Amino acid sequence: MLTARTWFCGMLLCVSLLCASANAGEITPRLARAMDSAAPDESLRVVVLMEAYPEQRLLLDQVRKMNRRDRRKHVVSTLKTTAEQTQATLRARILALDADAPRRVRVLWGINGLAFEATAAEIEQLALIPGVHSVILDYGRPHPGSDPDHVEGPTGGDASGPNPTATVRPDVIAMGAQDVWNMLGYTGNGVIVAVVDTGIDRTHPDLADHIWTNLGEVANNAIDDDGNGYVDDTWGWEFCLDNNDPSGGQHGTQVAGQVAGDGTNGQVTGMAPDAELMSLGIDCDIPSIGWEASDYAIAQGAHVITQSYSWWWTDQPDYEAFRRQTDTELAAGVLHVNSAGNGGTILSERPIPYNISAPSGSPAPWSHPDQTIVGGVSSVIAVGNISFSNDLIAPSSSIGPAAWEDIIANTDPDYPHTMPLEFQDYPYMNGAQMGLIKPDVSAYGNGTTTTCPGSSYCGFSGTSSAAPHVSGAVALMLQANPEATPAELAEALMTTAEHRGTPGKNNLYGSGLVQTLAAVQSVESGVVYVSHTFDDSIAGNGDLALDPGETVQIQVTVESRTDVTLDDLEAILTTRTPGVTIHNQRSTFPSLTPAATVLTDAPHFWVSLDPTACATIVTFDLELRYGDSVRRGSFSQRIGDEEPIALLDADFESAAGWSADPGTTSRGAFVREDPIGVFLDGTSTLGNPEDDTTPGAGDTCWVTGNGELNGPKNQDNNDVDDGTTTLTSPVFGAPHILALDLSYDRWYYDNAGGGDSFFAEITNDGSNWTTVEQLVVSSGGWGNQVADLLLLVTPSETMQLRFRVTDGGSDSTVEGAVDEVHVDGMWVNCQDYTPVVLQSPNPVGDTLTANGVGTHVTLSWQTPPTDGGHDAATLYRIDRATVANGTFDSAGSTTTTVWHDIDATVAPGIYFYLVTAENSGGSE
Repeated sequence: MLTARTWFCGMLLCVSLLCASANAGEITPRLARAMDSAAPDESLRVVVLMEAYPEQRLLLDQVRKMNRRDRRKHVVSTLKTTAEQTQATLRARILALDADAPRRVRVLWGINGLAFEATAAEIEQLALIPGVHSVILDYGRPHPGSDPDHVEGPTGGDASGPNPTATVRPDVIAMGAQDVWNMLGYTGNGVIVAVVDTGIDRTHPDLADHIWTNLGEVANNAIDDDGNGYVDDTWGWEFCLDNNDPSGGQHGTQVAGQVAGDGTNGQVTGMAPDAELMSLGIDCDIPSIGWEASDYAIAQGAHVITQSYSWWWTDQPDYEAFRRQTDTELAAGVLHVNSAGNGGTILSERPIPYNISAPSGSPAPWSHPDQTIVGGVSSVIAVGNISFSNDLIAPSSSIGPAAWEDIIANTDPDYPHTMPLEFQDYPYMNGAQMGLIKPDVSAYGNGTTTTCPGSSYCGFSGTSSAAPHVSGAVALMLQANPEATPAELAEALMTTAEHRGTPGKNNLYGSGLVQTLAAVQSVESGVVYVSHTFDDSIAGNGDLALDPGETVQIQVTVESRTDVTLDDLEAILTTRTPGVTIHNQRSTFPSLTPAATVLTDAPHFWVSLDPTACATIVTFDLELRYGDSVRRGSFSQRIGDEEPIALLDADFESAAGWSADPGTTSRGAFVREDPIGVFLDGTSTLGNPEDDTTPGAGDTCWVTGNGELNGPKNQDNNDVDDGTTTLTSPVFGAPHILALDLSYDRWYYDNAGGGDSFFAEITNDGSNWTTVEQLVVSSGGWGNQVADLLLLVTPSETMQLRFRVTDGGSDSTVEGAVDEVHVDGMWVNCQDYTPVVLQSPNPVGDTLTANGVGTHVTLSWQTPPTDGGHDAATLYRIDRATVANGTFDSAGSTTTTVWHDIDATVAPGIYFYLVTAENSGGSE
């Protein structure tokens, strides 16, 4: 058993600095028992947890100032890299095992785990690999949070709001959702809620136009277009069956209806009737399935996870793994709303402090003041169930506290998992400590109505029903403030809840019944970013795009959502993007009246773009300050113009730079001709084509050898023999490619295999070739193949394609042909801008530059050197004159090395500027 954990040493991203353990990974007792009883060839489902896992505090520090998009991107990239590098040996060993055995290897990067199937003997070997922390049995019963006696009943982005003629369910009204729609206008539009459950009936009229669409995936083409490991996942994934049809469940449809049911069929059951629903099916007994679904939700951009599935104490879940996953969700900026469980009436089976199910027992993102033991934070809002009929907590609703402690020492010596010290932060110690107060909030569950498969409605009860009500409330909050953090959302939910039970936050109701209107108003941005414009006419080429080398003015427009006039509004603009310098980060606004919009005051914001920054996506973070309030927003812009580009367009009616190499073949090399078909002996089947595929007048293609017009048309006549013939494209490419799509038509016939093959390959350096497609045995006929080359190579300006047809020496007919090869894509076209450098010498050295038209001038310079006779400059004064040796008058001053003259009162003409560097002691 491991006695210590290993962590990142130094920088979080520097995975090479991970401390390696020399000890064997722990095989947990539950798995050991399963291994002892398993047959020698019986495969067991297991999850390996690796030692390396980022310290949450460091990860949260890294993402603290990032916007939501960048935060998620950083966490996903960091943890995927960690998993890839630390699991490399383990994955290689698994691949080296019996290839015929079922494996279903799945990377769980959120916990740095690997799920797969293996025999007992194989598991013993794999546990010895350095860096393995533990191996656990991947088994446990997930349970819907709904009561067992609940009543059974028989494309996203629509923003029309709830059906105005439908009946709004009374529980939705009582929780304040209708007030939010009518008073504030928020309906959840633009917010993605991942429904981690049994699947959703997306044909239900109330849900059909709110199903999330994966824009990176092309439907039903059997290709993983977005490269996320899931083929044709256009609206989610069914993780238990490992397919793209997450539509199988009543329970998930019920949950979805309470999030976003819009009343198209007559009853509004959803708190956020314009939210988008990402369907993630986990209706099986495998804990890793839930972790994998969470990884998917994070990576695909879900803003909220709603989960009404639980793992109970009787399942002996690995709480450490659940905590790892919820820590990852928090770092990525995703709030996880989970049913607390329905264990309140069966305390003998689920004793306190484990009556709250996993993952609901993980900490919330914000620690309530009544939580006097303060430990780590996590992503989870655990929801208790209040009966709508009597407004009291349902007896079945699970009871807190939860505990994070040494379970073996304090609760159960037979618990099969060790708890690392960093997760022993909320001890209960058989009641000697307070543990972790749970649930966090409560909502109506028992006695509610929701959508059921088909087009019907049905009753729904339990914490399964309470949790999606809160998830819908969170969707409304996120529409009001898209950059609200999980901590801000959790704080708003808990501090505005209607108090129930004993004073303060308690272990029955949590903080009380969620009050949606108050929670939304708590996080709502009183002033919101509306738009921005870039102006490069003064210190750039004036095409209104961002280009390398320019200095650009940014004007920002904001809107008031308050009922008071704001006279102290200011904005701070920052960026973490390399190659971008913001010269004046603060800007003020004129007086902003209620419901009005206003533009930043001149000189607005100014940024300089590095000459090497072409294609960079610049993300600007905007902080709005007024009174004691701070609200954040962000916007992004790519440097350069995104334009379509055709890199190869070959119909082979001319050679177009392509070359053929006969290689080692004795005959059948590629030739560019009008193909002459050859029938196979005694059949009407063509071994090589009779026609090319170019539409219209085109008739030539590249074909291996060719049939003889007047000679014998034997099937082996001029086919490829005894070697490889190669067709190679000219060099193609462009800088800053964003998309690279290949399409080609190919013919391949081979009746034997045995070393024969057709290859399509791509290189970006002329030396290393990557396979696009390989065919071994084929019955001929023209076919089209497409590929996303960005998934195969890093684009360059020296790419080439080649097609190879090989005969392995057997007595077989081998024929190939290629036609209509096209490589299209998108690239970034940058119009580099070079500022005018003024003649030297200059008052501040030889680096002064000027840009602009008339009196609208931008001056920039490098910081003057400091030495024994010159102190560091603290201020620059700018004077202006109409003649070189005339009288200079003050034009302004600046504390940065950029100054903008936008004086509209100065008549157009020729002006001379004098820049003087000063410090507190005078001119230098």
